[in-house]
Amino acid sequence: MLKAIAEALRPLVDGARALDDVAAVSRLHRIQNSPGYRAAADHVERRARELGLRVTRHRIPAGSRRMWSQVLFPAWHCRSARLEILLPDGRTEILAEFPQDPLSIVQRSAPTAPGGVEAEVVVVEDAERPESWEGVEAAGRIVLVRGDAMRLHRLAVRERGALGLLFDNMNEIPGLRTRADLADHRQYTSFWWEGQEPRGFGFVLTPAQGERLRQAAAEAAAAGRRLRARAVVDAHFEDGEIEVIDAFLPPDGVAARAAVGDGRAAARDGGVAAGDGGAGAREDGAGAGTEAEEVWCVAHLCHPAPFANDNASGVAAALAAAGALARASAEGRLGPRRRGVRFLWMPEMTGTTAYLAHVGEAAYRRAVAALNLDMVGEDEHQTGGALTVEHPPLARPSFAGYLLAQATAAVVHERPSLGGERRVPAVRWTETPFSGGSDHMILSDPLVGVPAPMLIHWPDRFYHTSADTLDKVDPHMLVRSATIAAAWLHFAAAAGGAEAAWLAAQMAGAMPAELHRDAETRWAQGWRGGKLQRWLRYRKDRQLEALDDLARLVPEEERGAFAEAAAAARAAVEGAWQAQAALWRAREAAAPAAGGAPVGAGGAGSPVGAGGAPVSARVAAPAGAGATLRRPHPAATLDGLLRTTGWPFPDFAARIRRIHPGPVWLRGHLSALPVIEQDAWDAFADAHPTWAHATHILDYYMDGTRMVAEVSEAAEWDTGVRDDEFAMGYVALLARLGLVEFM
Repeated sequence: MLKAIAEALRPLVDGARALDDVAAVSRLHRIQNSPGYRAAADHVERRARELGLRVTRHRIPAGSRRMWSQVLFPAWHCRSARLEILLPDGRTEILAEFPQDPLSIVQRSAPTAPGGVEAEVVVVEDAERPESWEGVEAAGRIVLVRGDAMRLHRLAVRERGALGLLFDNMNEIPGLRTRADLADHRQYTSFWWEGQEPRGFGFVLTPAQGERLRQAAAEAAAAGRRLRARAVVDAHFEDGEIEVIDAFLPPDGVAARAAVGDGRAAARDGGVAAGDGGAGAREDGAGAGTEAEEVWCVAHLCHPAPFANDNASGVAAALAAAGALARASAEGRLGPRRRGVRFLWMPEMTGTTAYLAHVGEAAYRRAVAALNLDMVGEDEHQTGGALTVEHPPLARPSFAGYLLAQATAAVVHERPSLGGERRVPAVRWTETPFSGGSDHMILSDPLVGVPAPMLIHWPDRFYHTSADTLDKVDPHMLVRSATIAAAWLHFAAAAGGAEAAWLAAQMAGAMPAELHRDAETRWAQGWRGGKLQRWLRYRKDRQLEALDDLARLVPEEERGAFAEAAAAARAAVEGAWQAQAALWRAREAAAPAAGGAPVGAGGAGSPVGAGGAPVSARVAAPAGAGATLRRPHPAATLDGLLRTTGWPFPDFAARIRRIHPGPVWLRGHLSALPVIEQDAWDAFADAHPTWAHATHILDYYMDGTRMVAEVSEAAEWDTGVRDDEFAMGYVALLARLGLVEFM
């Protein structure tokens, strides 16, 4: 069924134009809420109108305004910036210059005085650790460091009076990228101002420049001299707006109403821009919308130049999919769609949160599912990754991820096998459980309720570096990705009883293998006995809920015909669960008493710290995270955190509910706390690296029905990792910030 849809759509995908769109967008320095971003939005709006879609341009006032728990970014305008090193022999060397090299400045750097600043350069190693600053004279100096920009800005600039920072970061990807591999490239580094905190400047060096500068500083110190630098930044901030391009393709047979205005008028009161049918538009002329169900496709439009795969490829693939669907409708190539299709281009995550809060619950509740297109145009031979289908979280079970896997298989299985009886994939592709880190993580939040899988290439050796250029994009992969997206969107938009019955059968076929694969992982982690059996039941129940989610696609008059297929699929899942339960009981009984792996950390009631159970891939910390503190910080434990900060011990026997939908965005809230509390939280998070990078999964279960231990247990069922101490500390932080309530 999906194969036929994909084959009908593929000739309609304009690959040449998609590559042109990648080129046009990647030329722009599209930092959120900046002139370059607006130019990119202009391009996408123009292209969407050319394709015949009904377009709204939402302009959402920003500044430091909060929407849900997200603090919006102020607009940043940088005209020029330069960093010069003053060598001991009297020569100067330019190490960074903006806009000639867009990544050479830390994005959102604050301005210097008009003539710039000149100061001594100080090198601090292992600079994220507060003890590394003992004895360092940072005041009035420029500091060379590696690590998290906002943490180091606080330690160096806010706490110790440094003038600015130099970074030579290059995060390594095990088996794919080392600092040496990209020694002459720069890594994307940004400040994230989310309040009125003091702001400094920063420059980004290549790894090779950083090593030379460290050596020069050491040689100067040995000779009793000082290495100095001159920095100048011409920039300013203003409130600005978060802009979202919202393009709608109505259900077939629904006549487009006359537009009021051209869709570009700003709604200064936070309302929908006039007249082209944006989600949440009213029927009274303030916006011509429809109350029908919808499916969504999202792509984030932000990121620095020259980023081509991240995420200009997703932007272009969404446009190509929109063009294919619009043409298919005009030419009657496919059956009618029951639901509208909405394409959204916005700043990553910040724009998604702002858009959802802007249009309101009634609008996003109409979306039965969404597809997140991230980095989808990669030349796999150069970038080293694979096309990846990431499923929605188990906290929001859905058909949507299974449908995306089916659509991907239908498109990439292009070549015959050796015997000719099967077809094999022409590219590397895989499926993974939910991780997060992009817009689907917000949409799939159970309090939002729009299940959203993601299509992405991962890993990518050029990710977030100046090497992410147009030559790393494969036009054939762009066509494949756009075809996958178009097929997924059409199926979800057109589906009724027959389509849902077909998908139920495909899901019932895939789920037993998924259950067995995940059980193997839990067994390797040491799960045994009742714990493993309870987890098997939990996973089975999530699979049944995903099947139940199909019912939303089925009109009332077709429910009877669908019921038989749904019942058969449920019976298949129940049968697979019973077989797996018996299989693992038998395997456990057959294991020698001394040879079976013990029930390790992660067992019920046993908190997991940094040295506990193996980390599930879906919550793995970034490379290099979790290094042991050289000297234990007083706040590294829960008791120490509460003593250091003075936070009250929350009522952990009460049920916890988040105040706002959407995962909690901590960074902007942390910056408003006293410095001692920020330092304490950093130390506590460093001691619990796994969950410090996956708090959104804990967030999903704070829905007013669970106590903290139940939240921690639910997250463990999803990820295989449990850390009760971190969960309690995290809830204490959220209570301190006023982001949760106890019921």
